[in-house]
Amino acid sequence: MKVLVILIPIGFISFWYVVDLKSIPAIRSIPFIKLFVIGITWSLSTFGLPLMISNSLYCSKNYAILFLSITFYVILQTIPFDIRDIDYDTELKIKTLAQRLGVKKSKLLSATGFLTLSITFYLISFHELSTQIIVQSYAISSLLAIPLILAINPHKKEYYYSGVIESILLFPFLIHLFLSKVF
Repeated sequence: MKVLVILIPIGFISFWYVVDLKSIPAIRSIPFIKLFVIGITWSLSTFGLPLMISNSLYCSKNYAILFLSITFYVILQTIPFDIRDIDYDTELKIKTLAQRLGVKKSKLLSATGFLTLSITFYLISFHELSTQIIVQSYAISSLLAIPLILAINPHKKEYYYSGVIESILLFPFLIHLFLSKVF
């Protein structure tokens, strides 16, 4: 039953992301909100839900910071897709961060954000020993994401976005597997 407390809102938000609800437009078409909705639903799915399932409802300040950090990790990873879709979103009159800031500033925001997150994750790893390898995985992943983000442009091939940029979400898991085997 506890799981439904998170799954139902995630399912509803995911549905509303693409479908208009009577007089309320789909989330994707609401200016500037798309990135935050993706970040929050992803974090709830990958951090909040497992925490609830494992009955680890221990809520410390560092867990809250970790949740927010993972949310921003996903948001920063999503910015390149706003850059990729800039022409399409302009045609549909959907206002996005990439349109507002431009390609160069959007890339810089994402890369700088990943650098800041890397430092944040590194600092958290000293205070929350129970999640140290997870946090270190995100710190390393954030650093690895920077050159990939800086290499994007709106005309990059689709496989770069679908294969390379989307794989940024897998980096923490893969690095966690590696670190847990090595250490």
